[in-house]
Amino acid sequence: MDAPCALAEERPVCLFPTVLEMLYTDPVFIVKSTSASEQLMKAYGFRLLYDCNLLSFIIPELCVCVGFDQRNPHHDKDVYEHILSVVEATPNDLTVRLAELFHDIAKPDTFTVDEQGIGHFYGHERESAYIAKKIMQRLQFDNKRIEDVFLLIANHLAFCEKRKTIKKLMNRVGQKNIDKLYHLMEGDIKGHKPPYNFDKLHIMIGRTKELVETQHPLSVKDLSINGYDLSVIGIEKGKAMGSILAALLEKVLEDPSLNTKEKLLNIVKRNGC
Repeated sequence: MDAPCALAEERPVCLFPTVLEMLYTDPVFIVKSTSASEQLMKAYGFRLLYDCNLLSFIIPELCVCVGFDQRNPHHDKDVYEHILSVVEATPNDLTVRLAELFHDIAKPDTFTVDEQGIGHFYGHERESAYIAKKIMQRLQFDNKRIEDVFLLIANHLAFCEKRKTIKKLMNRVGQKNIDKLYHLMEGDIKGHKPPYNFDKLHIMIGRTKELVETQHPLSVKDLSINGYDLSVIGIEKGKAMGSILAALLEKVLEDPSLNTKEKLLNIVKRNGC
């Protein structure tokens, strides 16, 4: 292990406030600032850290992204500048900004070039989520924020238009996180080469609002039966019961009309799920 990585591993507690302040600058301390200058403050600290050769002591994984040419017609910035431009483009929410800071951190590790010389980063969203989790554990963020950031990064390319797919996405990331995911997606689009296309995202946002307002079942707790109902028909508590409820939710996400106690119990009795 080289010196910067060793220091990052050995001093997570003292480095935590530095990262926190860089991402969550309090506008109270920016005298007579404009909204534009506040946005620049979000990423200025990280550029300064790199210029002063300090970034490698805090988040060495980001250093690989600096100057990394994406070789892709949809991008006009290297990976690091793209990441910082995404951070600059979003509201003052620490979970969202952490997701933005790490959302493409695995791009150098997943980089491939096709026959036309175009760069691709297949699976980078999942790999980036795991790297982010490791970094945040090292910096001693709380487990809930680590899990939320992991889910946002892992799903930041999950654009979809069908209502049933959107419902599955909402169940996957959690209804409380879905707006944060859309902020990340919006910032990511703004970090690409213009012109920007927000059509799919706007469709997702509109249909998500519709699903919430019409109170569609989106999670196991929204099912018309619960563990007690299953125990009454002889299903023992444990993994089997959890698997049955999860399978029932999948069916209800596909067809909300199935969400009645009678229909769901009949499905369990008939199919065992």
